[in-house]
Amino acid sequence: MKLQKKKSVTINLEPISKKYDNLFLNTPYEALKFISSLRQNNLKLLLDTGNCKIEKINFKRFYIKNQKIINHVQISNKNINICDTKMIKDEIKFFKKKKFNKTLTLEFFSSKSKKLSEIRKDLIESKF
Repeated sequence: MKLQKKKSVTINLEPISKKYDNLFLNTPYEALKFISSLRQNNLKLLLDTGNCKIEKINFKRFYIKNQKIINHVQISNKNINICDTKMIKDEIKFFKKKKFNKTLTLEFFSSKSKKLSEIRKDLIESKF
Protein backbone atom coordinates (compact mmCIF):
# COMPACT_ATOMS: atom_id res chain seq x y z
CA MET A 1 0.00 0.00 0.00
CA LYS A 2 3.01 2.32 0.28
CA LEU A 3 3.17 2.88 -3.49
CA GLN A 4 -0.51 3.82 -3.63
CA LYS A 5 -0.01 6.37 -0.86
CA LYS A 6 3.00 7.90 -2.60
CA LYS A 7 1.03 8.24 -5.84
CA SER A 8 -2.25 9.28 -4.14
CA VAL A 9 -4.06 6.22 -5.47
CA THR A 10 -7.28 5.06 -3.86
CA ILE A 11 -8.16 1.38 -4.13
CA ASN A 12 -11.84 0.44 -4.15
CA LEU A 13 -12.51 -3.07 -2.92
CA GLU A 14 -15.61 -4.82 -4.30
CA PRO A 15 -17.10 -7.80 -2.48
CA ILE A 16 -18.38 -10.52 -4.82
CA SER A 17 -21.35 -12.73 -3.92
CA LYS A 18 -21.04 -16.45 -3.20
CA LYS A 19 -23.41 -16.82 -6.17
CA TYR A 20 -20.33 -16.39 -8.39
CA ASP A 21 -18.34 -19.05 -6.49
CA ASN A 22 -16.24 -16.42 -4.76
CA LEU A 23 -14.77 -17.53 -1.43
CA PHE A 24 -13.33 -14.19 -0.24
CA LEU A 25 -15.23 -11.08 0.87
CA ASN A 26 -18.76 -11.93 -0.24
CA THR A 27 -20.67 -9.12 1.46
CA PRO A 28 -20.11 -5.41 2.07
CA TYR A 29 -19.91 -6.20 5.79
CA GLU A 30 -17.03 -8.64 5.24
CA ALA A 31 -15.25 -6.15 2.98
CA LEU A 32 -15.78 -3.33 5.50
CA LYS A 33 -14.30 -5.46 8.29
CA PHE A 34 -11.31 -6.35 6.09
CA ILE A 35 -10.74 -2.72 5.07
CA SER A 36 -10.97 -1.57 8.70
CA SER A 37 -8.46 -4.21 9.80
CA LEU A 38 -5.85 -2.88 7.35
CA ARG A 39 -6.12 0.72 8.59
CA GLN A 40 -5.24 2.28 5.24
CA ASN A 41 -6.81 5.63 4.37
CA ASN A 42 -6.51 4.92 0.67
CA LEU A 43 -8.48 1.65 0.78
CA LYS A 44 -12.22 2.19 0.29
CA LEU A 45 -15.34 0.17 -0.50
CA LEU A 46 -17.09 -0.24 -3.82
CA LEU A 47 -20.76 -0.74 -2.94
CA ASP A 48 -22.55 -2.90 -5.53
CA THR A 49 -26.33 -2.64 -5.07
CA GLY A 50 -26.89 -5.89 -7.00
CA ASN A 51 -24.50 -7.77 -4.74
CA CYS A 52 -26.34 -6.38 -1.72
CA LYS A 53 -29.63 -7.65 -3.13
CA ILE A 54 -28.16 -11.11 -3.75
CA GLU A 55 -26.75 -11.23 -0.21
CA LYS A 56 -30.05 -9.88 1.23
CA ILE A 57 -28.51 -6.66 2.53
CA ASN A 58 -30.42 -3.38 2.47
CA PHE A 59 -27.96 -1.26 0.51
CA LYS A 60 -29.65 1.99 1.57
CA ARG A 61 -29.21 1.28 5.28
CA PHE A 62 -25.67 0.04 4.68
CA TYR A 63 -24.80 3.17 2.71
CA ILE A 64 -26.25 5.55 5.30
CA LYS A 65 -24.29 3.86 8.09
CA ASN A 66 -20.99 3.47 6.20
CA GLN A 67 -20.90 6.28 3.64
CA LYS A 68 -17.52 7.59 4.81
CA ILE A 69 -15.77 4.40 3.62
CA ILE A 70 -17.73 4.10 0.34
CA ASN A 71 -15.86 5.62 -2.57
CA HIS A 72 -17.75 4.13 -5.51
CA VAL A 73 -21.30 2.84 -6.05
CA GLN A 74 -22.18 0.33 -8.73
CA ILE A 75 -25.88 0.05 -9.53
CA SER A 76 -26.95 -3.36 -10.72
CA ASN A 77 -29.80 -5.79 -10.51
CA LYS A 78 -29.94 -9.05 -8.56
CA ASN A 79 -30.09 -10.65 -11.99
CA ILE A 80 -27.20 -9.01 -13.84
CA ASN A 81 -28.79 -9.89 -17.20
CA ILE A 82 -31.71 -7.53 -16.59
CA CYS A 83 -31.43 -3.79 -17.02
CA ASP A 84 -34.34 -2.29 -15.12
CA THR A 85 -34.36 1.44 -15.86
CA LYS A 86 -36.97 2.14 -13.17
CA MET A 87 -34.70 0.51 -10.57
CA ILE A 88 -31.72 2.48 -11.93
CA LYS A 89 -33.65 5.76 -11.69
CA ASP A 90 -34.84 4.99 -8.16
CA GLU A 91 -31.34 4.13 -6.98
CA ILE A 92 -29.78 7.19 -8.63
CA LYS A 93 -32.43 9.35 -6.93
CA PHE A 94 -31.56 7.78 -3.56
CA PHE A 95 -27.84 8.52 -3.94
CA LYS A 96 -28.54 12.01 -5.24
CA LYS A 97 -30.81 12.69 -2.25
CA LYS A 98 -27.99 11.50 0.06
CA LYS A 99 -25.58 13.88 -1.75
CA PHE A 100 -23.29 11.10 -2.98
CA ASN A 101 -20.74 12.98 -5.08
CA LYS A 102 -18.30 10.25 -6.05
CA THR A 103 -18.27 7.77 -8.91
CA LEU A 104 -21.48 5.90 -9.70
CA THR A 105 -21.64 3.26 -12.45
CA LEU A 106 -24.22 0.94 -13.97
CA GLU A 107 -23.52 -2.76 -14.44
CA PHE A 108 -25.47 -5.29 -16.46
CA PHE A 109 -24.98 -7.82 -19.25
CA SER A 110 -26.89 -7.07 -22.41
CA SER A 111 -27.38 -10.35 -24.22
CA LYS A 112 -31.21 -10.25 -24.06
CA SER A 113 -31.83 -6.96 -22.38
CA LYS A 114 -32.65 -3.51 -23.69
CA LYS A 115 -30.39 -1.94 -26.25
CA LEU A 116 -28.07 0.77 -25.03
CA SER A 117 -29.94 3.38 -27.09
CA GLU A 118 -33.20 2.47 -25.26
CA ILE A 119 -31.52 2.69 -21.86
CA ARG A 120 -29.94 6.01 -22.75
CA LYS A 121 -33.30 7.40 -23.88
CA ASP A 122 -35.02 6.18 -20.69
CA LEU A 123 -32.38 7.76 -18.48
CA ILE A 124 -32.14 11.04 -20.39
CA GLU A 125 -35.90 11.50 -20.23
CA SER A 126 -35.81 11.00 -16.47
CA LYS A 127 -35.49 13.87 -14.12
CA PHE A 128 -33.34 12.98 -11.15
